[in-house]
Amino acid sequence: PSVAPGAARRWRVPCGSDGGWSRAASMLAASIKAKDAPVHQGVVRKRGAFHKALKSRYFVVRHQTVSYYKTRLDFEAREPAQGSMPCRGLVVASQMKMDGKDGFFFALTATHIQRARKSYRTGLLAAAVPARTITCCVQTPLERAKWIEVLQSEAKLASGTPSEHKD
Repeated sequence: PSVAPGAARRWRVPCGSDGGWSRAASMLAASIKAKDAPVHQGVVRKRGAFHKALKSRYFVVRHQTVSYYKTRLDFEAREPAQGSMPCRGLVVASQMKMDGKDGFFFALTATHIQRARKSYRTGLLAAAVPARTITCCVQTPLERAKWIEVLQSEAKLASGTPSEHKD
């Protein structure tokens, strides 16, 4: 078919009996939802920075970031996270010496670079954030193992290191 110069060209795509748009839209929505879905989530007790008592928080790992909310309802209502740390540079370690009546412990230590600044004399400078550690506690050693596995995997992904994903 000939089209006049400067005229808009319309493309027809064979889409099936229903026009295909509903299927394409649902596939796109599913793809977006899958990318936004948490890799892992659940209740973890964390030790406070100032008040050392363990408090229950709802932890969510997604977009190579670990965030925590006061409750699951706060997360589902899309309330702002109470805290978060990127998985890039994240060091995750089991703390078996602390295990006991309170539960099974692990620690998250963020060692990432926060931002880069421009220096006129030397070029680009990176401003490193001091290491921040969050002590976490869960009910069972299996829960701890799962959190450690997921967080270490996300840290490898965030740093660009290839890792084996278990599906």
